[in-house]
Amino acid sequence: MDPIEKLVQRTLIDAAQSAPPYRRIITPTIPRSRRWLTVAIPIGAAAVTALTVLGLFAALHNADSPSGVSGSGAASAAEGFRLVGLGSVAFSVPETWGTDETRCGRPLADTVAFNSNSGFSCAPDPRLKFTAFRLEPAGSHLGGHWLSSMTHTGELDGHQVYRSEETVSDGMVKIGWAVPDLDVVAMIETWNRDQVMSLMGTAQVLPQAQVCVPYVVAMSPQSAQQILSAAGLGMEIIGDGGTYIAEMQPDAGTVVGRGSNVTVTLQG
Repeated sequence: MDPIEKLVQRTLIDAAQSAPPYRRIITPTIPRSRRWLTVAIPIGAAAVTALTVLGLFAALHNADSPSGVSGSGAASAAEGFRLVGLGSVAFSVPETWGTDETRCGRPLADTVAFNSNSGFSCAPDPRLKFTAFRLEPAGSHLGGHWLSSMTHTGELDGHQVYRSEETVSDGMVKIGWAVPDLDVVAMIETWNRDQVMSLMGTAQVLPQAQVCVPYVVAMSPQSAQQILSAAGLGMEIIGDGGTYIAEMQPDAGTVVGRGSNVTVTLQG
């Protein structure tokens, strides 16, 4: 055996004799360049779990609420409801509710009403147990009259809210609600008190990009154009030579994006 082989053999023998006893539990050595993974992976998993839980909570909350805000920031209504209102204030009502389905102030179905000429001047027909949800500008004669009986009761997104005392006549509940500085007054008449309270609870101020379509039926095209323009909406006319607006689409109170067009049909 040459000297080099002897040296190698001696080195191996010395290393074997000086090595520590064998252990069954071995802790692997992680390269320094990969040690960040031991921290990043658990943190990432925890974050994903938290986001999943929050997402499910938000989805369940929106599903149970009749109104809300969509991911784009636009106001929206839950399934089975529609947004309707005046100016920049909207409410969530069942999508089965009509618009201006009244005669002499009597609701012929659950309805949102804007036509002041069909006001509550007649005694309600006790056989027709429907809800009439009336919306009027606070600056109008009728809106101002309703507002005069209301007192301050709270706030809606920083705006003062007023409400009238609840009255009951022949089993029908009547209550008023208003946000004067947003030019909105609501008067609700119904045989279902719980429906009144839940309806007022859905009130929301719309984002700047949205607006409720103003009521322009029975107006001249010139007056309607001014009102719609002030709301940031355009107007398309159907029919030549008419002197007043007989129909409008979408219906008054519908929440649309500013810049949308309202189609009106002329008669007379």
